[in-house]
Amino acid sequence: MDKVIEALRKTAVELEEFRVQAALGKAEAQDKYEEVKKNFNLFIHDSEHKVKGIKVKIEGWKCE
Repeated sequence: MDKVIEALRKTAVELEEFRVQAALGKAEAQDKYEEVKKNFNLFIHDSEHKVKGIKVKIEGWKCE
């Protein structure tokens, strides 16, 4: 009977450890998502700025 109780306790501890690891993994995944999202938004912003600059140059050439 003691072996069964010990096995149940061990399993409960392992399940709790797994739950904590899963929660940490979720937090890490959220952090990585936010990092990628920020970098993507910066890329879009920079690209829009470059396109506007090219557009101004093209319009300048048309006026010549």
